[in-house]
Amino acid sequence: NPSLRAATDRWLAAQNAALKSSDIYLILPQGMTIAASNYNSEVSFVGQNFSYRPYFIDAMRGHPARFYGVGTTSGVRGYFFSAPVRDAEGAITAVVAVKIGVDRIEDAWRGGDYQVMVTDPDGTAFLASDPAWLYHSLNPLTPDRMARTEASRRYADTPLAEFPPHTLERAGVTLLRLPQSGAVGGTRDFIAASQNMPEAGWRVHVLLDSAEALSQARMDYVENARIAGFGRVGIMLREVLPNVLPSIAALLSLEMGIAV
Repeated sequence: NPSLRAATDRWLAAQNAALKSSDIYLILPQGMTIAASNYNSEVSFVGQNFSYRPYFIDAMRGHPARFYGVGTTSGVRGYFFSAPVRDAEGAITAVVAVKIGVDRIEDAWRGGDYQVMVTDPDGTAFLASDPAWLYHSLNPLTPDRMARTEASRRYADTPLAEFPPHTLERAGVTLLRLPQSGAVGGTRDFIAASQNMPEAGWRVHVLLDSAEALSQARMDYVENARIAGFGRVGIMLREVLPNVLPSIAALLSLEMGIAV
């Protein structure tokens, strides 16, 4: 029914504007997108098949789902939420998916004393205050791991790379050496504190720059605090991560509204 499809497209566009999301779209059980908020754009999802995406597969099994990835149609990063659409008898007749952009989260992290990086369950950075870290992995890119990534097309056609050997010791403190644009030698050393987000399967890393002239004073502060019984990780978990996690949690909390 062309009239119904057109009306659905317009309604999805209105809902997308109200939510300030990136895209909202409706997928049939075979994986074909039948309506989308971006129906009138050059990168419309209408007619695209997303049957390979985990968020579609999980929703077709009857469960709300979420998934981070690079859009295979748009090439734009996003966080995807999905839920099954049921008829009066409870049968699943479609999947509704919502894509949320992530750029504003990264923008909020830039310019502070600390850097932030978020890695997926396999250790690949997909959110970062430094763009040079994106799509680099803290863990080896084994054949099995690459096969999983390619099957879901999580990063579309974006090539992945491993961070070079990245841990070292200095003044009794373990540092993480990462590439950074504009840094001498192309790398910079960081004191790192990390925390898991179990529900999403992510790991958040907060990084304190240790390469500049002020770094020794900061490391002395960390060392003194450790002697006092706080520990370098405890300091960053107590003082820094609480300011970072809410912005990520806000992204995840959208799931509640989408499920409704």
